[in-house]
Order: sequence, then structure tokens, then C-alpha cells
Amino acid sequence: MDEFGSRVQHSDQPSFKFTLFLDSTKGIAYTLMWPLVQVDCEDEATRDYVMGAGDKDLRSTRLLPWFYRDVTALLTNKPLPPRTMDDLDSEGRCDEIIGVEDEGVDDIGTVSCTGPWTVYTDMELLKSFMTLAEFSFTDDMDSADIVWIAGHFRNFSELKSCPHRYVNQFPFESVLTCKDLLARVCQDDAVNDDGDRRGPDWLPLSFNLLLELPQFARAFQLREQQSKDNYWIVKPWNMGRSIDMHVTNDLVKIIRLSETGPKIASQYITNPVLFCRDDVGHVKFDIRYIVLLSSVKPLVLHVYNVFWLRFGNRPFTLSNLDDYETHFTVMNYGDSQLKQIHCHDFIPMFELQYPDYKWHNEQAALYEVICAAFKAGTCRDPPNSIIPFRQARAIYGIDMMLEWSFGQTSGQRTMVPQLLEVNYCPDCVRACKYHPNFFNDIFAFFFFGHTAEETNMTRLV
Repeated sequence: MDEFGSRVQHSDQPSFKFTLFLDSTKGIAYTLMWPLVQVDCEDEATRDYVMGAGDKDLRSTRLLPWFYRDVTALLTNKPLPPRTMDDLDSEGRCDEIIGVEDEGVDDIGTVSCTGPWTVYTDMELLKSFMTLAEFSFTDDMDSADIVWIAGHFRNFSELKSCPHRYVNQFPFESVLTCKDLLARVCQDDAVNDDGDRRGPDWLPLSFNLLLELPQFARAFQLREQQSKDNYWIVKPWNMGRSIDMHVTNDLVKIIRLSETGPKIASQYITNPVLFCRDDVGHVKFDIRYIVLLSSVKPLVLHVYNVFWLRFGNRPFTLSNLDDYETHFTVMNYGDSQLKQIHCHDFIPMFELQYPDYKWHNEQAALYEVICAAFKAGTCRDPPNSIIPFRQARAIYGIDMMLEWSFGQTSGQRTMVPQLLEVNYCPDCVRACKYHPNFFNDIFAFFFFGHTAEETNMTRLV
């Protein structure tokens, strides 16, 4: 709304309707208004600030920025019900054209072709670093034995007539790779009276702001009344690289952010395990694992033994929530300086800083969380679960952090894994830069039946 439109007051029975009109030929935006009722001279023009919010609780919540009040008595904090196929359209999502039955995958270590393989890809990185002689690249997607693409593949039914062909995606894998759905499938029905915990301890408390805005506002105010930590990170459902993400403890700001597109609000980790950089001090860090999904039924999951560290560039503090290099660790896409520490160098440095904690124990706990997330994402019916597909092999980037937890009675602190995101088609630039055989290992494992030991992997499930 422009300066004129923003001065018009709210009414639940507005006298005018307003909309924005953009003149693209002049690059000027106008406010268009027209009466909804009979208006006499000197009558006040009013508009509905939350036009389209018909539900009573939703209207009350969306009006909080202008008419703040206590909403803790509005409703209970119950998780969303399971999604149905009809929900895909209402949520603005694309359906996968499946055309395959929900059946198990047999002989997971074998494939129906022994090579040579033709590979279609839209990823130049793969063309540069996948150098095995048994593979060649083709520009014809329809004739390729392996389709390995960054774009989404939806028509799985077209592969039924070509059982020797493979694709790097599973049907409905979005239940893990979309942030709102990840929280949804991992949440259970066990909700405390104060709505403080929904789902496993390894997943930050999360709310879908498109569908659960009143529940979020209620939880926020409850925590505020109980003097609990009330910092949140707001993220778009389906974007990466920290784009359009915000850290805040301001309910009004979060409500307004929800108007800019589908978003999820997750409790911000305010007590992370920090890493001391010699050049900066104690910064937050997260860990990127690459996991390989070979089968859904039975679940067959491996992790690449090399992992990647990402660091903040400024000492961690809660005093400046808008400072990107304090609160975010993705530094390899803009002008920020990327701090590179190899995992084999990181481990002794970590154990030197935390002598009471051994990395192999903390990593085992991180692995358990990865397994739990994929079990949660493969145990239901579509569209609430990844479903089996014999011709699918996929890799995912798993982002995780460690958080301090203090025993209620002993006061002893422990490191608790926290799952942040599951990323489809993860960026593998650093993987290839420092480990040029990365894609060779992936393809040899998936399509030649090489063992985990031969390809630098560990089986998780």
C-alpha cells in the first residue's frame, strides 16, 4: 500500500476496497479504490487490513500488529492433520504423476544394466567431475540410462516402460526437503499443556505460518508470559542459501512476514555449541552431511564419510539479530568470506576445545537423528511419505547443529543434535573441489554395486 492507502483506517465492515495497480510502462504504482457501500460526502473511507482472512481466529491473529491483545485462550495447540492429495492444490504444490505402485525394492545392490551408461544431466559440475570411463553424457533425456537433474522430475510413470532407466529423485521426497513438511511429518500427537513441545527433541519447535498462525501466536504469548526463550527463525517453505530468512523475537514482525509468502517459524537455537576461530572468536557452526537413499522399503540409507563445516564470521550473540554473519553460516554465495576447515582437521580441533566430548560419540547421535528423520518420512502413505520406486537413487544434503542441554537435576550439560534442513540436489561445489572423486564414488556405489567401504561411505540403515 502506498502512502495514501496506508493512512486509511481499518474496519471489519469496510466502506471501500483497495488494491495496488502497477503501471509497468511508467514504473509507477497506484492505489485503486472503489466503494463497497453507499458513501456520502465526508463519510470516512475504511478498508479491511486482513481482507480474505475469513476464519475468526485467523483474523484476530493477523490484526495483532494493529490491535494487540492476549490470544492464549483462542484455541488449543494441536498439530495439523495428515495431508490428503486434495491438499496439494490448496497449498499451491505440484502433484507428482506417479503411475507406480507402493512396493518394496529388491536386490538393492544390483541394477538391470552393467554399462556402459549414458547420463543426462543439467549440472555442469557433474559433467566436469564424474570421470568414470563406464559413463558417458548425452543431451537426449529420453534415451539416457540415468537422469540426474537439478530440476524436479515429476512424471515417474514414463519410466515404467524402461526398467533399466534411473532417476535421482523419489516420489514425494518433498515431505523431507520442504521445511514445512519436514516439521509436519516429524511432529507427533504428544503435545504438552503449554504447547511447548511438538515432536522429537531433535527438531526445533516449528509452526507453519500459512496454516498455523493462530497456534503460533498463542505459543509465542504463552512463552512470553512464562519468561521463556522466545527467539524464532522465519524461513520460506522451499528456498535455500538463507534467502528471505529472518531471526527475531518480535511477534508483530513475524505476523507481517507471514504475509510475504508461505513461511515456517522455527524456534531459534539460542544456546548452540560454538567453535572458537582463532581469527574471530566463538562462532556458531553447522554441519552438512551428504546422505544417499537407495531404497524406501526396505529403508537403505548411507552417509558419505566426508562432511562439511560452515561457520559464522562474527562472534555469536543475541544482541543484533539482523547481523547476517553472526546468525547465518552460508557464506559461499555472496561477498562474505568463507572459512574452510576440512573435517579431518576439525575433529581434533573440536576435541581440543571440548575435551570431555568425543566427536565420534556426537556424530553417532547426529547419525541417529538422520535415521529417525528418514524413518518418519517413509512410514506413511502419500502424500505424507516418500514412496518406494525401484528406479530411483537420490542424495540429500542434511544440515545439523549441536545445542547445549542442561540436566534438570544434575545440571550437567550435554550436546543435543538439532536437524535444520534436508536439501534436495545439494550444492556439491566444495565436495568436488576438495574431493574430486565425490561423484565417482556416488555413481560407483549406486550403479556398479561397489561397497560402502570402497566408496567412502557408512551405512546408517
